[in-house]
Amino acid sequence: MAKGGMFKISNRRGMSPLIATVLLMAFAVALGAFIMNITIDNKSEGVCDSIQVTVHQFCQGSDGVHLALTNDKTSVLIKEFNVVYAQGSIENTLKIRDSALGPGDLLQEVVIPVTVTNGTMVNIMAVIGSAEAPIACQKPVASVPTLPACS
Repeated sequence: MAKGGMFKISNRRGMSPLIATVLLMAFAVALGAFIMNITIDNKSEGVCDSIQVTVHQFCQGSDGVHLALTNDKTSVLIKEFNVVYAQGSIENTLKIRDSALGPGDLLQEVVIPVTVTNGTMVNIMAVIGSAEAPIACQKPVASVPTLPACS
């Protein structure tokens, strides 16, 4: 073809083999991290599904929310419980201190110093795993759309 035609020969060169290797390694590490994250989430949900808790008391008193429950003997070790209460788009989470329960253990009546109004959704959520790698379960252990008054 003549000069100035449709095709031109360029003096540009391709990517350096070193840069290509670094990019491939970064892609492999990112893909591996993604796959590991999916695998860990699936395992934790399986463990969270095996939690079996019996709720003895879950009500609103004049001094706060009263809660008493037992971790069933066939259940897993629960590191702690959280109270999640939501009204509209506002959601609050409170950790219940000293609430770790092994299989068959009882959480004596505990009073959580919070007042919830009518129409406030209250959930008790479990946290499993170790102190270094806690896993907050997504499914509530106990849930009520309106907390009843304690008798």
